[in-house]
Amino acid sequence: MNKKSAVVSGMGLGLGMLTNADQVRKEMGITDEQFHVLATDEGREYWRRLFKTMQKESSSRYEICTVTIGGYKSLEDAIEAGKYDRCNPDITSEHFPLSGNGQKKDIEITLVHRDKSEQSQNLIDEMDEVGYRPATHEEFLALGAQHPELQRKFPIIALGADAQVDGHRSVLVLHDWDGERKLSLSWFGHDWPQRCRFAFVRKN
Repeated sequence: MNKKSAVVSGMGLGLGMLTNADQVRKEMGITDEQFHVLATDEGREYWRRLFKTMQKESSSRYEICTVTIGGYKSLEDAIEAGKYDRCNPDITSEHFPLSGNGQKKDIEITLVHRDKSEQSQNLIDEMDEVGYRPATHEEFLALGAQHPELQRKFPIIALGADAQVDGHRSVLVLHDWDGERKLSLSWFGHDWPQRCRFAFVRKN
């Protein structure tokens, strides 16, 4: 009975994987001929890439937040909407100009939490391989304004919201300091501690 159950369970797993793969490939426009390559020796390379992606994602945890962007006329408006207790005076339109067209739209920001300390460029490169880009300053400020309590739990970094400030490449950081919500700058080359979260957006 146990052996039969194991066989049946294995068949169910295989069928489920095949069904999901077939559904996704149809959504993405993959032809039957392309799909069948997965069952050949040539297809092993595709499986390696898939499992490599799964390995990288297994070392990360994700939290998704929906925000509305495009509603601010200036950087100052976006900062004011955040109602921060303190804001670095170098966070200005000169360093972080808004480039949106003023049209509102909803996006999902993914907060990435690694199980180790992290370096900026390494994380950007790894997330790029699994289909993500770092959040821009407009997206990041929308997160701070629309989810104000998040930064009280952990520091949040926007590696895509960067500018040269006093000769250093700096990025925006949301964090709590003695009960105050702060919008700060930190060096891009910082070695980020494990408790940090990083704001990313899935690429189109």
